[in-house]
Amino acid sequence: DLQVFFHEAQQFYLNGVSNPFFHNFPLSCLHSFFSLKILHKLHKEFWDHDVKWCLNLIGASEVDF
Repeated sequence: DLQVFFHEAQQFYLNGVSNPFFHNFPLSCLHSFFSLKILHKLHKEFWDHDVKWCLNLIGASEVDF
């Protein structure tokens, strides 16, 4: 049942898409060409700098996560 599947996926904060349209594109799998250290650095840079800067600038109530 498709509705049950999407409901269960949402409980784990998943969108229910197991094979996105780009899964066969070259280099579409980030962990195949980025090391975990680089991925962590990119995530931390985005969250600690960009997102927190925007939250301070416009306020958390204006940001839709």
